[in-house]
Amino acid sequence: MTINKDTLRAQALEMFNIPGHYRLVMEDDIPAGQPMNRAFVWEDPENMATESEIWLDLATGILVNADVKTRFCKGLVMCDSTSSSEQAREMADSFVANYVREAGRFTWAESMHSIGFKFVYREEAGGLPLPYTGCEVVLDQQLENIRYRYYRRSAPVPIWPAKLIEEQLVMDQILAHSRMELHIAAIPTQSGEMKGTEAEFRLVYQLVSQMWLMDAVTGEDIYGAEHYAVPTSCSIISDHRLSGASENKGVVPESNVHLSITEWEKLLGIDPNIHMLEKSSEDDDCLYLAYCITNMEVAGLEASTLSIDSYMNSKWGEVLKQREAPYRLQIEKTTGMLLRFHRNEPEVQQPSNGLSRNECWQKAEQFLASVFAEYAAWLRLEEPADANHSEQRRCELFCLPVYRGDIPVQGELVMVSVNTTNGKVCHYKGISGLMLQQLNQVNLRPKLSPNEALEVCKQSLELKWHRKAERENKQFSYQLIYGLSALQDKDELQSAGIRKQRYVDACSGAIV
Repeated sequence: MTINKDTLRAQALEMFNIPGHYRLVMEDDIPAGQPMNRAFVWEDPENMATESEIWLDLATGILVNADVKTRFCKGLVMCDSTSSSEQAREMADSFVANYVREAGRFTWAESMHSIGFKFVYREEAGGLPLPYTGCEVVLDQQLENIRYRYYRRSAPVPIWPAKLIEEQLVMDQILAHSRMELHIAAIPTQSGEMKGTEAEFRLVYQLVSQMWLMDAVTGEDIYGAEHYAVPTSCSIISDHRLSGASENKGVVPESNVHLSITEWEKLLGIDPNIHMLEKSSEDDDCLYLAYCITNMEVAGLEASTLSIDSYMNSKWGEVLKQREAPYRLQIEKTTGMLLRFHRNEPEVQQPSNGLSRNECWQKAEQFLASVFAEYAAWLRLEEPADANHSEQRRCELFCLPVYRGDIPVQGELVMVSVNTTNGKVCHYKGISGLMLQQLNQVNLRPKLSPNEALEVCKQSLELKWHRKAERENKQFSYQLIYGLSALQDKDELQSAGIRKQRYVDACSGAIV
């Protein structure tokens, strides 16, 4: 049984200070098909980039999600622009106590301060927080805006095990199956998830292990070695490389610097007789180009409603339209590097005699040579687990991790996708020339040995609860585990199921 929609709307307005001149632009049940929440979006007509979004549970009316860009909450005293973390904590505590029905069960809390203030509230068992429970509150520095996220607990509160395996035995077992590898990683200069955070590339050690999360009762890894396996990659040996590229000493590419739009069209095979430049925009860093078919009719927009489909079409219709454009390009203005290329071709019946993966790689390499002359100096070719597949694919995808010398750059990847029917590149994700310049400045001489870096990890083991899914009945339960917490960011983005990687600085030995 669901609560009356008018009641939910009134409840949202009662809870938050939505300015009177804001207009309601979306009100609908989400997700489609299996609705759980009623979602509302109010927009400032004078600044359509300013929105307030609120979700309420359809059955209970509890606040599930909020992103309110205004003096957010009724009945709470606002602070001045010199707000302290103590004032922010008082406001967050007051908000949770007033508007979260289950607040009495949230007995564990943690504060995280960066550009704003983030407060995490959880249920706990045995003094340890239970993941995917409680809520999170984020305030800006002026304490005027709020982001709120509520987690419906999906598993029973666990019982503390009668006996745990000795911590030292677990640590010894992990270290026996681990090693430290040098990587180059982008480390934020300011911690936190707010916009405006910048990063610098530094030489770090990353723990590579066949064991990471260990059952605290049995001492066994909860996943197995296969879970942590990474694809192998090999150096590229190509006739398309420029002389000296194989030295891999950190060469910055000079090709394609400041090509004109007409030159890019010719290079990428965009026929001006068939396609016309429909959209051109730019920001401080990049130029964005989108093409349409000449004389293509534009479909009319549907009538305005408060449905989520109408809202998404109004807000993102132009973006989605560009995604369907026959050609899209993104070019870095300073270096002239091609960062993105997408060719959108109609679906055709897949022939039985399409190009092989090796033939597609030859096409991909020719493309790389034309847009990134020094690609062999920076990239390696990753071997996918199913490289020897027998079935014919519409496209073959090639992933090329970025290296400087023999050291991988964490998280940086070039991708090329080739159509097996016609051998054309249908998608390319490139790499920033400015980033390559930054990589050239990284000191590649570590002060710590791998063994010294491994010693840092010995202090990182801790007990924590892990939520696991039972495949048979699709139910969840909690499992007590030992985890290398110091090498995983505690600020877990639970909504996305992501943990941010931490490293050991190869020069200072600090966890970064």
